[in-house]
Amino acid sequence: MAIFAKGLAGLALYAPEDGNQLFIPWFLVSARSWLSGHLPTWNPWAQAGMPLLGSSQAGALYPPNFLFLALPVVVDNNLTILITFLAAGLGAWLLARRLTGDGAAATVGGLGFGLCAFFFAHLGHQSLIAAAAWLPWMLFGFEVVRERLTPGRLAIPAAAVALAGLAGHSQGLFDDLLLFGVYVVAGELLGGFGRLGGSGASNGSSRPLRNALLALAAVAAGLALSAVQLLPTAYVATRGIRQGLSYSQAMSYSLPVPQLPMLAFPYLFGKSVAGGPYAHLYGGIWNLTELSGYPGMAILVLAGAGAAALRRNRPARALAVTGTVALLLALGPATPLSRLLFAVPPFGGFRAWGRFIVGFDLALAMLAAYGTSRLRGTGPGRRTALIAAAGTAAAVGMAALVVPHLAAVARYLPHGHAAPAALLLPTAFAVAGAVGGPCSPDHGGSCRCSWPR
Repeated sequence: MAIFAKGLAGLALYAPEDGNQLFIPWFLVSARSWLSGHLPTWNPWAQAGMPLLGSSQAGALYPPNFLFLALPVVVDNNLTILITFLAAGLGAWLLARRLTGDGAAATVGGLGFGLCAFFFAHLGHQSLIAAAAWLPWMLFGFEVVRERLTPGRLAIPAAAVALAGLAGHSQGLFDDLLLFGVYVVAGELLGGFGRLGGSGASNGSSRPLRNALLALAAVAAGLALSAVQLLPTAYVATRGIRQGLSYSQAMSYSLPVPQLPMLAFPYLFGKSVAGGPYAHLYGGIWNLTELSGYPGMAILVLAGAGAAALRRNRPARALAVTGTVALLLALGPATPLSRLLFAVPPFGGFRAWGRFIVGFDLALAMLAAYGTSRLRGTGPGRRTALIAAAGTAAAVGMAALVVPHLAAVARYLPHGHAAPAALLLPTAFAVAGAVGGPCSPDHGGSCRCSWPR
């Protein structure tokens, strides 16, 4: 709320590009349909008239969008943005707390995902980020149901799927479902020994078929709850121009391999508006909106500290696999995985596969929570985490020196060189993550800093 205070006061509008040109008009037409006593099924103001409910991105049935029925447009829009960020952060906090049993670690995980660059970059794609915000809730709900099945527990992942469906962005929903499926399958195949920092119970690890069926039941229930939105969308989609996308068209706005360093140095290739410490306009492929997935450098360093959890922790391994798959899909044609998924409906009808990067950001945020928990502990595990955090920060520093001089990278740098701030500021945050993590208080409230004074 502090970050968005100006918008909540009505002094700023968070709706760049498509947000102002498309989404707000859609939301307004939908709200005015409701207020006039009509179902929001048709938009007479676009083209020569077109479907409104069936076009889905109007989010006509998404609960937060009902704010447009009563409040001023600027405040309405900004409140829905705030709700999206709160939903993403709270879901990640719940998931991280479930996995680590550590409140401080959960706070790191919640802030890491809830404030990652993906959500800020896509402020103008309100329906997309609204759908993405429910991904950690799906994973959290699965972990809850996996431990013990009750109708109330099953309602958590089912409601998350339903809300992602009602949010109105079909690509966001199906990306969520794919990443959720990868998490479930990877976790059940890789097994584990319970939660790090938890009771060490098996939590259903010996019943993979039962757990997979529970996940399918949650997805089926969620899709059924949102069918009133999904069925009209599916009908209209069969008559849309996206039905005949070629592979090359679908792969547009994927993350180019030479621009992978953007995940560590987000303004290495410039920024959308020149000025400030980064100086140069963006000179890379596509645009910053679709390629932004910076997880936060301190998060990256803390995730390095949490990597040791992969040895014996089922959810950590499942998250690592999910994040890896998300990154490979975000690279689009650079890997054969995209060719395989393109053949699976409805993914062949979606462009901008760089959006899969949200799964990578969530995985890193959760691994950062594991790292925070280990750094707040004692014994060999803590020493290993300290070394890993320091090593990750050192690797970032080395990358800052080497990456701009790689030929494949340098060709996209504005004027052939990177602004010093684009390298120095992320590196400074990497060092802060490595130094600040070990200096955090332990569970008893005292500092266990191990770095030399």
